[in-house]
Amino acid sequence: MEASEISSRDRQGIRPLHIACKEGYFSIVEYLIEQGAKLDAVDADSWTPIHYACAKGHLDIVKLTYLKHESYFKEILLMKTNNDATCFHLVVESGNVLLVKYLLTKFTRDNIKLLINEQVEPFGTPLHIAAKICDPSMIRLLYDYGADPSLLNSNKQSPLHIACASNRLSNVQEFYNLTQLSLLEIKDRRGRTALSVTTQPDIIDQLITFGSDISSTDHDQMNAIMIAVSTGQISIVNRLLSVFDHQFLAILDHVESKHQRSIFLIAIQTGSIDMCSLLLTQPCIRWDTIDKQRMNAFHIAAQNNHYELITLLCNHIQQSTRLQTMNSRSNSITATIDSNQSNLQQTSSFLRLYIDAQNQDGKTPLHLAAEQGHLSCIEILLKHSANVLLESYLGQLPLHVAIQHGHGACVYVLINACTNCMREFQSILSRKQLPLIVTACRYGFADIVKVLISNNIGIDYDMNLNCNEDEENPLEIGIKYRQNETVHILLEHSSSEQWLTSIRNSHENVHQTPLRDLIRYMPDCAQHTLDKLIVKTNEIDLLGNRFQRTTYKYRYLDDYFIDNNKLYTKSSHQLYRNHPLIIALDNEHHGLLEHPLAQQLMKRKWKLYRPFFYFPRILSFLLLLVSTFYALMMPAPNIKASSNSVSLSITIAIATRWIIVVLSIINLLKIFLEIILFRGFRVLFAQLFGLVTFLSTTIAFTPFKSTTDEFISWQWQLTAFSVLIQWFNIAVMHRSVPILGQFFVMVESVSIKFIFLLFVTCPLLIAFTISVKMLFFNHPAFATVVNAIHKSSTMITGEFDYETLFFSKSTFTAAAFLFIPFIVIMPIVFMNLLLGITIGDIQGSMERARTKANAYWIRELIYIESTLPSKTWLKHNIVEYSSDDNYINNSIENKAHNQDENENESLTNQPHIVELGKLVDILDFLCTQTKQILDYEINLEQTVKQLLTIRKAQDSHRTISNRSSSV
Repeated sequence: MEASEISSRDRQGIRPLHIACKEGYFSIVEYLIEQGAKLDAVDADSWTPIHYACAKGHLDIVKLTYLKHESYFKEILLMKTNNDATCFHLVVESGNVLLVKYLLTKFTRDNIKLLINEQVEPFGTPLHIAAKICDPSMIRLLYDYGADPSLLNSNKQSPLHIACASNRLSNVQEFYNLTQLSLLEIKDRRGRTALSVTTQPDIIDQLITFGSDISSTDHDQMNAIMIAVSTGQISIVNRLLSVFDHQFLAILDHVESKHQRSIFLIAIQTGSIDMCSLLLTQPCIRWDTIDKQRMNAFHIAAQNNHYELITLLCNHIQQSTRLQTMNSRSNSITATIDSNQSNLQQTSSFLRLYIDAQNQDGKTPLHLAAEQGHLSCIEILLKHSANVLLESYLGQLPLHVAIQHGHGACVYVLINACTNCMREFQSILSRKQLPLIVTACRYGFADIVKVLISNNIGIDYDMNLNCNEDEENPLEIGIKYRQNETVHILLEHSSSEQWLTSIRNSHENVHQTPLRDLIRYMPDCAQHTLDKLIVKTNEIDLLGNRFQRTTYKYRYLDDYFIDNNKLYTKSSHQLYRNHPLIIALDNEHHGLLEHPLAQQLMKRKWKLYRPFFYFPRILSFLLLLVSTFYALMMPAPNIKASSNSVSLSITIAIATRWIIVVLSIINLLKIFLEIILFRGFRVLFAQLFGLVTFLSTTIAFTPFKSTTDEFISWQWQLTAFSVLIQWFNIAVMHRSVPILGQFFVMVESVSIKFIFLLFVTCPLLIAFTISVKMLFFNHPAFATVVNAIHKSSTMITGEFDYETLFFSKSTFTAAAFLFIPFIVIMPIVFMNLLLGITIGDIQGSMERARTKANAYWIRELIYIESTLPSKTWLKHNIVEYSSDDNYINNSIENKAHNQDENENESLTNQPHIVELGKLVDILDFLCTQTKQILDYEINLEQTVKQLLTIRKAQDSHRTISNRSSSV
């Protein structure tokens, strides 16, 4: 083998000599050493070949290395690995006593003492290693060579601690034989002696026999039996209790320092039934102690879901009470059978002392079980008559706690328990500042809200006398915290309409209602709300005809007036902006506007405000017709009218112009009035465009020369411009007109897209214009830049005028090559893009245009309504609801009537059958009427119950106030 192969290494730095020493290949090790392999070569973990040999206990290989390299053999033995372990530590760990003895003979007495007591983390000294792994012979060998048993490792553990923790009885006996009592009471980092760390009963017996102190405590003031209980070592506990005598009874009353819990409370914390059963059999161990937080065994068991321990404790208390009663009864001569009932009551009251005990926060075991959601513990506590109506120091019932932490199953069980004493339960709820359902709504516990609603708990929130106007109802809480599922559940309740009437005012918003917040933040819930505001009922009129009545409730949408019949604000701007339908538009929730309730409301408003809607448009249209007629009839300035043309007299012409000016001023005043009433621009583009239109018309048609009807030159040009933009203004104004509005909106949308497309094609148009102007310089159409741009623009539409460009005058050859890309890029590509914009998504465009036009229409009507000058007229037009009757069965009834007439002949001989049929019809009608009357009576009964609840609450409030005043 070559020298390079002998010294080769792998990724971990391991060489052939390392492997040979580890596996104990004596001949290979000898060969490699002879070939020059280095004994001090280290791998990635700083292990030499000797380290591997010592760790495996290969005595022959260690002897071989000593013989081959005696000069620096000791130095190699003292080399440390990356864990600071020397060869001596590894040899002890291997358990080879002969190898240990061989290595010790190679050092002097002083060197041996240093080597044998050297600390290595995490092992400690070689004696610590021997205590855990080796036999007593290794311990005695090390002790004979000067190993110090009193040395402690980094955890302050002696070798005896290690031996006890490893459950090596023989090593424990050996240490006692070597050191006697010196190691028994040494405490580790946690303050525990050797007696506290072992888990073997035989070692416990041996240590107690040696004289270990059972009462010794650690840093947490826990003695050996408490430590064994905390770790669930029932055999150790049983063995320790068996050696107790009267002088150690005080040990059983120890409490640990952290929570100040006794032995039994520690056992309860572990949840071990066997351990607790064992301790309960010991008369000297108290089970009725409390900890630092005044928690007894029931508290701890309920908090940790140890429901079996709760049953165990309850049975133990009941049995103990019965035994005491039987003993007292046996000593009494006059004991009778009638005392059994009183004994049961005594047992129950004695149990309640502990099962209803309150900790430092006033919480009972039932509170703690509800807080953690331990359903089994709650059921067992209720089974043993735990008081479900006992309040904590914060005034919370176990039901409050369960709701606050979202434990729905626990809430259901607790509610069933509370309803058994409903009067006291309702009395407690009436005193609470925060109702149960509000807590559930805040945290979004939909299942709990459903349970509370089904049991009518917290529904009469607004009737509570302790509530004031600043407090929010359950629906407002659900909206505030965006709890969608909870809000949907609340909306299904009969009290939802009462909750919708809540009104809030803040610095930012005035007259805010739950419906407005739903529209802003929760449109799906707003849709649900609108569904609830449409009520469909099947009824029968006086003639016996069945029909379906649909009632639309508008009071939550048109709520301009507050309770005292006053507008909630005098600002028309605020009335407009705060309308629920305008809020839906501002937040782009257009789906709400498609709801039947919104559509029905807008149909009603359209019937009311249609004249106000069309009046300004008629004015604008009248102005357009007059100005257009005048512009067509009047000739251009400085040009005489032809003999065939119709001309107006000067008087009529001037009067017509003044009419146009007056109409323009009226339209201007109308726009300024809108801006003033709204306190700003409502529709910025439309109003600015209207101002420009009517202002330009006023200037264009004002006769500056009263003696003539002729236009000034600049006026004539401005007139042409004003007539043009008047037509555009009519298109803008008609965006909100029903049916036609969507088409104007489509034109507007396409125009906007076309403008953006022009920004893309403008560079190409300029580029081609410059090139064409240079090549066709001799054509008049390209004489100037402006003319060239105009000509290029017309060529985009397909008007090329090819013969004129190429055959009327001589052209450059490059013109033909330029003309081809111009045709491909500009007309073809541009027109296809424009076509794609206009009809690419025609169905979607029409739908979006219809939605947008509907939005314009709604805004116009709401604006008209909110700016009406007469409050009385507005109040007269606002209704809370409307009804729509639909006789859906008319045709069916007519057909049935015709069939009856056709069958009359066959029934003439059967008069009794005819009379019976009429009687059935009458009975059917009477049943329907009876059902309606019963429904009405049920509603009256619910109303009376609510009034009685209010009266009781008022009486209780007066009684409390009278008592307080008398005191």
